[in-house]
Amino acid sequence: MFDNYYWSFLVIRGVAFVIIGIVPVLFALGIRSEKFKGKKALKYLLIIFLIVVFVPIPVQYKDGGTTEYNAPLYRVIRWKQMGFCMREYDDHIDDYWLEGIEFQIIPRNTENINDLTKEYREKTEKNEFVKFVRVYPRSVEGREKPVPTPSGITGTEATPTPETEPTATPEPVEVVTPIEEPAPTATPMPDPGDLPIESVFIFYPELFPVIDSSTARKPITEAIYMELNGVNSVAADNPLCSKTHGAWLNLADKKADIVFLVAPTEEEESYFREKKVNIEMKPYGYDGLGFIVSPECPVQNLTSEQIRGIYECTITNWSQVGGPDADIHPYFRNEQSGSQRLFEGFLWPDGDAPDFSSMLDRFYFADGMSSITEEVARDPYAIGYNIVSYLDLEYEDYIVAVAVDGAKPNTDTFKDHSYPFITTAYVAIRADEAPNSPARRIYDWIGSDMSVQKIESNSSLAVNVGDSEFLIYDGVSQEYDFAGRESRSDKTAKLQANAVLANEAVYASFDFDKDYVYPDDFAGTYIDYDILYVAVTGQQAIDRYAEITDRSPFVRFVVVNNSYNCLMDCVREYAASIKDDYRVTSYGVDTEKNAGVISLDPVDYERFRDSDLAYTYGDLCYVFISEKDIGIYVRPEG
Repeated sequence: MFDNYYWSFLVIRGVAFVIIGIVPVLFALGIRSEKFKGKKALKYLLIIFLIVVFVPIPVQYKDGGTTEYNAPLYRVIRWKQMGFCMREYDDHIDDYWLEGIEFQIIPRNTENINDLTKEYREKTEKNEFVKFVRVYPRSVEGREKPVPTPSGITGTEATPTPETEPTATPEPVEVVTPIEEPAPTATPMPDPGDLPIESVFIFYPELFPVIDSSTARKPITEAIYMELNGVNSVAADNPLCSKTHGAWLNLADKKADIVFLVAPTEEEESYFREKKVNIEMKPYGYDGLGFIVSPECPVQNLTSEQIRGIYECTITNWSQVGGPDADIHPYFRNEQSGSQRLFEGFLWPDGDAPDFSSMLDRFYFADGMSSITEEVARDPYAIGYNIVSYLDLEYEDYIVAVAVDGAKPNTDTFKDHSYPFITTAYVAIRADEAPNSPARRIYDWIGSDMSVQKIESNSSLAVNVGDSEFLIYDGVSQEYDFAGRESRSDKTAKLQANAVLANEAVYASFDFDKDYVYPDDFAGTYIDYDILYVAVTGQQAIDRYAEITDRSPFVRFVVVNNSYNCLMDCVREYAASIKDDYRVTSYGVDTEKNAGVISLDPVDYERFRDSDLAYTYGDLCYVFISEKDIGIYVRPEG
């Protein structure tokens, strides 16, 4: 582009200056001479002259939108570049365009930029990752152009060539040192920990953790990746899609940092135990296992017993379930697939499922989620199964998911649990992920409004984010007999001994005079996995409690606004103020949230939730005591 631009503009400028020099002379002579017969042609030539001199040629560059308008006597540059700013009220990163216009008289724009390109290409050793873009520096007020010295080097005193017989003393040469432009001050990059999750990976894309998933969850992981990275496509190596079994193993082997799939099997749990890897996971929605037939199949409703009979070979003809007189062709998947183990777990919960791979004369094998769907769609006498959210996204108009026990598999029947084959979708990380690690930040982000929107728009899941559950396999906690999944509220009595002992030391330091009144700098404790968190109301209290806990590495401190005493007094007063209208069953303090908690009779809770006293957000119901800056969560008993 530069070659054509340079030479074409050089020719145009040369022609323009010739016309500038000749046309006025001819016009002046022609107007004065009565014998001159080319006056009309001369007028047209004058018009062409004006057009060439004053009508610019637009040129646009691929540098963000810079456009220049070139004419022999002037140039207009309309530049445009991307900028970023952080909104103060929610720390969200907004992008915007910086624009400006520059005007130059008799610009020096005939310099051959190709020469500069070749020079710097040699300096960069023709690196394929280096590209050249034409830009224009803005003028700096007060800057003088350096004057070249006789040596031809700007700002350097010349060294004369020695002669045997100098004939004259050389004239002194004034050396002008160019004014150095101060180096631009780089804008410091924000600390990743200070950025909201929606912005951190835009500034630091290299920190984005490796995501893995089952095939059914691939649309969700891709949507999350693009949302948090601010891009419109995924990377070649992230997110992964290693399917359910492979994703669990990758998490254990640290080849993936966060995974989206169904709960692990006994085989995968044995692998965790072998690797001594503990897992933290939480449910984020309900999906279903749908049983699929071809659109040409007239049977659109089956019972659970009929489906079991088909796969136990007690029902082999469609006429036995209200269809045509034709053999049923049942399809199955490999035993490591998530949908296959769901299928076997639903229909044979005692583990006595048939060995389908040994009966290929009766059953048809399909390896992948797409292959089983496509095979069934082509065969009017086939039946198979697949994850419903996957079917809805990929094969909505291509396959039919039959109703089971009268319920069609969809988001509504997943929510009310009327569909019999419902599965839970989990997001999981290794339990030892640091509190502010990228993987844990995404894990904690699941449940936010934006994450729910991405999940709902990329699946048929009935979104319902629950508490974390812990799978402990490292052998450290055998004293407390960790086994299987535990909710966050059940695990505190079984945590590792170091955190429990530190917690006992904190409470042993209190000298209760009456009614269990705690020190004014104390706001409670809570244990998360193997760490004791001590909430205090001031920085000064940290040293005191650190000494009490013997500066244990299993203790962390959190500075909060309200002490335990202040919260309890406020909750007690508010509970007393509403007890005549609503039956209060209990009240207390939520140390993790530094808030109060009141439990109401379930019937009274519904009335309270609908009253003007309550604020609601999703499933949450709370009140805010503005004069004390304290929030109180209200919930139904149980």
